Order: sequence, then C-alpha cells, then structure tokens
Amino acid sequence: MKISAIFSLALIAATAFLLIGCGDPKEFPPKALPPFNKISSNGLVTFNLVAGAENMVISTSIPESMYSAGGGQLNINGIGRMTIAVRDIKILSCNGCSVENDGPLVADTLNMYVHGGSVDLKDIQINGYLGLNAANSGTYKFSGTSNFFYVSNSNAAIVKAYGLVTDSTYVNSSAVFDTEVHATKVVNVFINSMGSVLYKGNPPIVRLTATGTGKLIRK
Repeated sequence: MKISAIFSLALIAATAFLLIGCGDPKEFPPKALPPFNKISSNGLVTFNLVAGAENMVISTSIPESMYSAGGGQLNINGIGRMTIAVRDIKILSCNGCSVENDGPLVADTLNMYVHGGSVDLKDIQINGYLGLNAANSGTYKFSGTSNFFYVSNSNAAIVKAYGLVTDSTYVNSSAVFDTEVHATKVVNVFINSMGSVLYKGNPPIVRLTATGTGKLIRK
C-alpha cells in the first residue's frame, strides 16, 4: 500500500474518532451502590454535582465495571461523566477530573483534592466546610456562599473565588499565580511562593504568614 493511501486511511480514522467523541457522552442510571461519603477517581472524569438529601450517583456514562463502592467510598477508574447528588462529601479525590454544576448546589460539606484538573462551581451554598486542595495545574472557580473555605494550591493551580462570599477563609498558597478569595469575618493566609493572595470583603481579622515573595492584597 502506498504511503499516501496509508496517510489517507489514518486521517479518515482520526476524523471519525473526533466526530464520535464530540459532545457530552450520554448518561444512564447507575448500578446499585451502597452509601458513600468519599469519592476516589483516577481518570478523565467530569463530575456534575447536584443538591440531594443524601450522597448518591444519579446517572453516569462510565461503564459499570469501572466504578464500585464499599466501606463508605465510591471508587472510579475510567473516563466519562457522572452526575452525583451531594449532601456531605468528606473527600473527593481525583487526578485530572473536572468538577462542575449545572444548577444551584446546596450541601453541608464538600472537600476536594484535585490534581491537574479543574473546578467550576456556581451558585453554591455550603453550610459548613468547603475545602480545596489544588495541585500542580488547572483553574478552580467558585461563586455562591460558604461558612468556611479552605484553600491549598501549588505550582500553576489558579483559584478564582471572588464570587464566593465566606465567613472565614484560610489560604495556604504555594502557587506561582495569584489566588482570589472573599471573606467577611476572617482571612488567614500562608504564602510560600511568588503568587499573591487577593481578597475582597472587609474582615476584621486578617492574618498573614509569608515565607515567599507573594503579597496579601485587599481589592
């Protein structure tokens, strides 16, 4: 077979793959799962979070063989999309995942450990603890309200949370880019690198510990 013919076949195959892969994958009802309050994911998974009376998987495009639950933890080892009702998530730990919502989200606890992924949560109401550990890269956006917001970010992880109004915010930044937060009562900041922490609001308590060159700046 000529090289030109091989190239043409490869191009057709690549085009077909891209066309098939376009758009969000279709989600289906999940298999039966026991209760969980922790999530561990390894793969390019998009989590769509919705409000619920309890934590449960609503629908997913991920094959049944690639997820399971036991001991209070949902484990995922695959690629796809999963819609989850959340009320009290102690840990959502993932590599390369995306966390988003397509409507208002109300929960008591949402604690995330995201490595090289992204977060885009809008119009959220977290009545207790909202936590984000963002490692290495990605953009992490928040808007809404939270009683307490904990942020730890490193390297090129960018946090944009001006739109998230909190009572208290704790930031531990080892990032090279700026971190944006909003607090009304307490801002407690540790800066370990060149990225600054920018905050909105007029909290009466502002604390800074800096070992890096970044600054704490009120906007």
